[in-house]
Amino acid sequence: MIPATPKGKNLFVESIDASDGRSVEQLLIDLDAAKIDNTFTLISEDLTQFNTNFDGTDKLKYAYKLIKETSRGAWCWHKLALDQAVKEAEGVIQRVVALEPEGLVLEAPIDFSKKDKLLETKQFMTRLRRSFPDLALALCSPKFPSFHVNFPWQAFLSAVNFVFPKVFWEQAHNPASNLTRSFREFSALTPYRSFTPTVPAFASGKWYPNETDFEQLKKWVNENHVLGVNFYSWDTAVAARETLWPMICDFSLTNTQSIDPVISELFESFNQHNLAGVETCYLIDAVRLANNRSSQGLPAISDAIANWLEKMPGAKFTVTGVSFAKNARNVTWTMRSESGSIEDGNDTFGLMDGKIAFHSSTFTLT
Repeated sequence: MIPATPKGKNLFVESIDASDGRSVEQLLIDLDAAKIDNTFTLISEDLTQFNTNFDGTDKLKYAYKLIKETSRGAWCWHKLALDQAVKEAEGVIQRVVALEPEGLVLEAPIDFSKKDKLLETKQFMTRLRRSFPDLALALCSPKFPSFHVNFPWQAFLSAVNFVFPKVFWEQAHNPASNLTRSFREFSALTPYRSFTPTVPAFASGKWYPNETDFEQLKKWVNENHVLGVNFYSWDTAVAARETLWPMICDFSLTNTQSIDPVISELFESFNQHNLAGVETCYLIDAVRLANNRSSQGLPAISDAIANWLEKMPGAKFTVTGVSFAKNARNVTWTMRSESGSIEDGNDTFGLMDGKIAFHSSTFTLT
């Protein structure tokens, strides 16, 4: 299964109940009011479990059941420390097994750029991926990679599907410039991962995001064909029900198009080594260019793909990002097989009448 970018309006949730009136029932009311598409609920920080009862039972099982019944995505959220990486991973794995979320957000603190966390990151991510090879994973990180050159970017990006950088503009009102720079810097990282900004839904002293900020945010997201926005967080936003929360409820997106069915079907057919399925995705006179080797017409394309897949037994493809421009699509992807892997897959598709008319693919098999 190809993990889908969590599109639309998404909301981080730290605690599903508190003495200030927060509760599962109130959360559901607020999700409806704000038209939230996906929730990212905190399960743990370092080795400490969150949203559990005193007897150790999980509060989130009931909450996730109700959230999923409303056709919303229910994700888990973990705050990393990696002082005991393997033990921390085991705690996350146990909770994910119990809750069966649609995905997991890993929030990495800014001080990872000041500490040598490369080995611990690799240990944690390897253990996590060994348990959940197909689980959608997102990295919630500092907003500007250029400010954090010692951060273990490669170790995270090689294992996650999406990036959710914390593009905060605290004590200012300049979201567009922050978003532009963050998007540009993450787009330059290898491997590329689909970008969804995490934006402030909190007050800091007398400062909080205002209506002009959210108008800039909406304009930027729609102009750059970004599929979603993550608000951080419900807990702080509802603390300002008279000011901040109404603006989040009113915020809307127009660009929520997900990956085209024909492209999804193509990658699913790759995963199943299903040549008949591959052939249904292309027009009869389509052109495919793979690492500068061209094939024209459906029979030639089918033969080329059959030979390609034959060299990669057990190949498992994962789409990591998609961008849109009229009838063209740019798709990034990775692949694991018994004979090697691909971390930098980058394809451009030209579509016509719901089929592939042109397909250019570049990748490095290692």
